[in-house]
Amino acid sequence: MDYAMKFLPLKFRERQSDWFGQTGLSWHVLVVISRSNDSFKVLIVMDYAMKFLPLKFRERQSDWFGQTGLSWHVLVVISRSNDSFKLSTYVHLMGNNKQEATTVIQIIENAISTLQHQFPNVDTCFLRSDNAGYYHCGRLWEAIPGISTRTGIHIQRYDYSEAQCGKSYCDAKTAHMRAKLRAYAASGKNVMTTYDMYEGLKTGGGVNGVQACVAKVGSCNSITVSVQLIAQLSNVEFRKDGTYAWRGY
Repeated sequence: MDYAMKFLPLKFRERQSDWFGQTGLSWHVLVVISRSNDSFKVLIVMDYAMKFLPLKFRERQSDWFGQTGLSWHVLVVISRSNDSFKLSTYVHLMGNNKQEATTVIQIIENAISTLQHQFPNVDTCFLRSDNAGYYHCGRLWEAIPGISTRTGIHIQRYDYSEAQCGKSYCDAKTAHMRAKLRAYAASGKNVMTTYDMYEGLKTGGGVNGVQACVAKVGSCNSITVSVQLIAQLSNVEFRKDGTYAWRGY
């Protein structure tokens, strides 16, 4: 801050004699340097899509029976810019990997880490899913603070919906991707593996707003974390001083 040089009065029509002997006006200047707060929060809705049954361009009826479905996980990031909403979808194609908490932890960390690199101004996110066992468990709750630390995006809350509810964004994107894969198979291709699914999803410019990858889930020792009455807890908040949960009635 500083006192600026005194300001001499001005007239629209001024004689030369008026200029002499004027008393300047004092003014003080203070410059505040602030950091622009461009950070924002996002909502993440996630769900395991129904397993994808392999497709062949030419398929016998006997080939259809006894197939093993391919597992894939859909995670939709909902962000707000001005008065509009933007959806970004991250799909992990995993084939025969088990649908368990350990897998979900690695999926969430990978997706949030990718989000942080693509959108550096995101600093907080909220998670939402149904109450399937691999989401609604103490093992995942225990891992979330570590994910926040490693990715740089704070996971503030985790809210659960009723079974098979609250995941319409994921279902809509899954329907688009299934249609894309059917069209890919109809063009003369076979969709038998996760790599085939990946190629099918990115062909022809891909599906709008969807990023897919073939995920290889690392193996680790499964630790059981017991939380009393966890089935009755539907909202969890992660703070610096601990984890808080609310009971649903």
